[in-house]
Amino acid sequence: QAKLSAALADGQYAIAEKILVKYLAAHRLATAAAGRSDALRLLCHARAMQGRYGDVIDLLDGNADIVAEGDPRDFTFWRARAHLGLGEPEKALALIDPAARLAAATNDTANLRLVRLAADAYAAVGDAASNGKAEEALDFFLKTAPAADPAAATDDARLLKARLLARRGETAAAVVTLAGVADSLSADRFTRANALVELVALSATNAPAARWYAVRLSRLPLGKSAASYTIPCGRTLASRRETAEDGARMLKQAIMDSPTSPEAPEAQFALSEAWLSAGSNALAAAEFKNFLETYGSTPERVSEATAGRAEALYRLGEFSEAATLFQKAAQTATGTLVRSILDMRAADALYAEGKYEAAANIYGDIPLRAHSVPGMGKVARFIRGLYPDAAAGDEFNFHIDRARFMEADALERCGRAEDAQKRFEALAGSPFAAGTLFAEEAQYRSALLLERQNRGIGSNQAAINGYSSLIASTTNAELRSRAFLGRGRCHYRNWSLPIAISDFTEAEKGDGETADEAALYHIQVLDRLGQSAEAVKRAEEFRARRPASPTLPSVAFWLAQYPYNGQDFAKAQALFLDFAKKWPENARAPEALLWAAKALLHQGENQAAADTLAELGQRYGSSQVMPEARYLQAKALSNLTRFEDVVLVVNDAAAKFPASEYTTRSLILRADAIFALCGSATSGYGIPDAVAAYDTAATRADATVETRLECNYKRARCLEKGGDAQSALDEYYNQVILAFYELAGKGSPSDACVLFYERAAFAAARIRERQHDEAGALGILRRLTTYNTPEREQALREIDRIENGRE
Repeated sequence: QAKLSAALADGQYAIAEKILVKYLAAHRLATAAAGRSDALRLLCHARAMQGRYGDVIDLLDGNADIVAEGDPRDFTFWRARAHLGLGEPEKALALIDPAARLAAATNDTANLRLVRLAADAYAAVGDAASNGKAEEALDFFLKTAPAADPAAATDDARLLKARLLARRGETAAAVVTLAGVADSLSADRFTRANALVELVALSATNAPAARWYAVRLSRLPLGKSAASYTIPCGRTLASRRETAEDGARMLKQAIMDSPTSPEAPEAQFALSEAWLSAGSNALAAAEFKNFLETYGSTPERVSEATAGRAEALYRLGEFSEAATLFQKAAQTATGTLVRSILDMRAADALYAEGKYEAAANIYGDIPLRAHSVPGMGKVARFIRGLYPDAAAGDEFNFHIDRARFMEADALERCGRAEDAQKRFEALAGSPFAAGTLFAEEAQYRSALLLERQNRGIGSNQAAINGYSSLIASTTNAELRSRAFLGRGRCHYRNWSLPIAISDFTEAEKGDGETADEAALYHIQVLDRLGQSAEAVKRAEEFRARRPASPTLPSVAFWLAQYPYNGQDFAKAQALFLDFAKKWPENARAPEALLWAAKALLHQGENQAAADTLAELGQRYGSSQVMPEARYLQAKALSNLTRFEDVVLVVNDAAAKFPASEYTTRSLILRADAIFALCGSATSGYGIPDAVAAYDTAATRADATVETRLECNYKRARCLEKGGDAQSALDEYYNQVILAFYELAGKGSPSDACVLFYERAAFAAARIRERQHDEAGALGILRRLTTYNTPEREQALREIDRIENGRE
């Protein structure tokens, strides 16, 4: 008996178990008076304290006769305690029947122990109702136990009471209760340690207090059990920026104290995870790496540590390595949901790196291999918290829906718009996703893609139907506004302008950029309907009311375009220049300078236009408007007869923008400039240079019929100026006049074609006349009069002059 008492008192439960098993074996056939029931009760205690809860239940089932000899409440306690230890609090509560025990209000020790155990079981269930019942049981215990048994340990009950107070948000009351437990002289050191750990957790906004509680914890003589308390305490401290270093020191100390103990890997993992929670991603990546290198033989943690390092690298922007590590972690993870989340993080990393095709492949595979019963498996807290929008009761379906949505999004980003639209449409119509944010967002994105694929008038009906369906079904105000905006754009392109205004008005009722964009479209529709004064009024009101709106530059740009379209070029020029000054980083700033230059050209301000375009090139040399800007700059310089500068500007444009249509037009200006410079003593250009320059423009792949006629006419003009009249005549006739006849036979030539045909016809007729071939000249001019061209009357006058022999 002395050995048994000593073993139990010292916590040597394995030794106590051997003594008790030997005793029961020796007295198996003895009567109840031999104390068999007490021995069985103590053996249940010894095995429970070793965490062998299944063995406790087996022991009781196999010794029903001995159970019947003692107080049934004692064995009910140990059977219920075993079920609670096995994670089956409902079974424990069914055995205890706490309602009946509380109603009986008996204060004997056996009943109080069961009431106290009921509080633990209710707390383990954890919902609001069960927490309330746990507090009721604790209140009874704390009120009754001291009166029934002055030696009864109530500190542990107060500890649970504090935890329950914290659960329902009464933090201040919880802290007071915990502080009482931590200071209690009657509490054992382990109960006090638990109270201090809880106090550190509740001191989120009081770093000095958290540090003080941690210091007190470190001073307790906890022996080999110390790590069980310092690790959660260190993790809490390290997860907060103010106490991160304190927590890291505590965790590292736990590792140093017991480097080969089972707690060491847990401390290293907690340190790594804490740095990640605190946002110290570089440290987290390094510590997770340390864990893998030091404790890589701990299979249940390897997958989590690999995922933790991947998450840290992801946050550091190391997306490629993060993707590889996430996939590696997924291969060894347990539980379908965990593997799906890790694969999704790998896809997220590839997506962030711009590898949309690869990301889409992974996203698309997640729903295909998902099981109906996922099982969470072992998963770190940071993995559970990656997607906070996931509903607790439907987390698995949340991740499947997100994977399907992100697959469609990635497909859109890699240029597969049609495939993306079909996947968005399928997700929107899925009965499993119905009513979720993903389904509604997918419905919007499907309609948006249909709108973008069909830009022509009358081609937006499918998009209109999609937007209308979303408007009719969603209760999400922001999505509803975006859908009204999208449908309004479709009606706008279809020229259903009154309907478009109605949709834009609805979209304007929302907030933010959607409402602002709708307001801009509303202004544009009013302008198209001829209600220009109202459009300008709305634009001015917008500018005054929403000075910080991201849409304001677009409204300001429209306000500048309006006078330009009304040919008030001076006002337009001032507004465009003001735009470029106010929003130099805006995407339309280069365009604003370009339009300011156009307005200056319309006013004949060629020097100012050239200067503005030169500034555009200096500030926005890679802008997509630069080819046109160089063309207009060359045009302004040409108007100023600065032909050498024209050549320099066009040479630069041809080198930088070889494929632009404006470069072709610029090359014609360059050829014109070279032609103008022919004969100059300083230029060094001659007729062959001008002819070659026109050939360069005419033979470009993007040269139009008009371009070729213009170049052919001007090439003939070069030959004529160079004194080779016959070659010039051949060019005028063969390359311009006959080419025009061919065009006219096929339809109606453009005004530009008519212009160069007329010029070529008059030039050819003059050469024929100088060659004394009046008949040839008359033939060309008479043919010209058969076309209803602007110079027909001039041709008739020339015919009259030649026929009557006048000069």
